[in-house]
Amino acid sequence: SSGINAEWPLRPGFTRGRFLFDNSYRQMDVYSASLVVWQIINRCIDGGALPFSLPYEQYVGSHPTLGDMSEIVPDTRPTLHAVWLQHPELKKLCWLVQLAWKAVPSQRLTAHCIHRLLRDPVALDALCGGRTQDTSF
Repeated sequence: SSGINAEWPLRPGFTRGRFLFDNSYRQMDVYSASLVVWQIINRCIDGGALPFSLPYEQYVGSHPTLGDMSEIVPDTRPTLHAVWLQHPELKKLCWLVQLAWKAVPSQRLTAHCIHRLLRDPVALDALCGGRTQDTSF
């Protein structure tokens, strides 16, 4: 085994067997990017990073099968730890991640919208001020 595990970043629409070549495929990249941001946040905590883990590792282990991912990804997302939600800047990134990994592609933020929010901290503050983890996907 090469140690490379290709199943873990599968997008919800793809694991459900509903992948269509319409505009929703663009939102798959947004979902994947949200998992990358989750990994960055996971490794960038004041006072020390959490041990390395893959986004869904707590649910499916470090070497999941396609079947494992097909069962967990549609209804579950990686944990957003309380310390992240209490940090003034990480809380904003968590909010963006939550909106980028919605299960229904049309409900996700677009890459353009995420870019604009990251470039305009005032707008980002206004949109996510006081929000906490939304577990509805």
